[in-house]
Amino acid sequence: MGGDQGSRSDLEKPAFSLEDLSPEQAQKKESASAPAPVASSPEPQAERADVTAERPAYQSHRAAPPEADLHKQIDPETRTRLFLQGEINLAELYALSHEELYDIAAQGQRFLDAQRHDDAEKLFEGLTALDPYNADFHAGLGAIKQLKKDKEAAMLEYDRSIQLNEGHVAARTNRAELFIEMGEYARALEDLSVVATVDPDGSDAHAGRARGLTKAVMRLLEDRLEEEQG
Repeated sequence: MGGDQGSRSDLEKPAFSLEDLSPEQAQKKESASAPAPVASSPEPQAERADVTAERPAYQSHRAAPPEADLHKQIDPETRTRLFLQGEINLAELYALSHEELYDIAAQGQRFLDAQRHDDAEKLFEGLTALDPYNADFHAGLGAIKQLKKDKEAAMLEYDRSIQLNEGHVAARTNRAELFIEMGEYARALEDLSVVATVDPDGSDAHAGRARGLTKAVMRLLEDRLEEEQG
């Protein structure tokens, strides 16, 4: 691959910030609707193994537990029965509110900012266990896995996040970076095109990064074409 070394600045690291971990932002993301990915792309790619069928059916309408006070009015025995029947998640079993879960996530982000990746990972793994239907928590765990160079685990978490919210800008952007590193430029462009459609004005910080990644992909494709042409 030749040419523009400056493109690496577009691929530095998965971004995830405290803004991504606020209930208000989560509500905005949950209301976003992503379009179908682009039907074609300039770069044919080998198929990536499809593991979607091996996963539980994540339900997008279970994005966050209700307020804790509501569940505190239900006796523990009833909550336990509802949990065993699959009617409520673990966070609801323990009567944790949406805000309390995001407070935990914010602490995980502070660990991440302090380079305490193992501690951040443990917190986000706990959050995805407490509320497996929250796209933000899977995207956050994916970012940590990516920073720890566990690309397979990161991809799995981004896939889960996007299953829950097709227009999740952070998950789409970070997954696109993984696809770029894998040389799967067509898949990267599919994710980046979704980001551009979901947030055409660039109001989300990740949208600007997605534009940079798109430019990097186009440069990489140009380099590859030049190499193929001799």
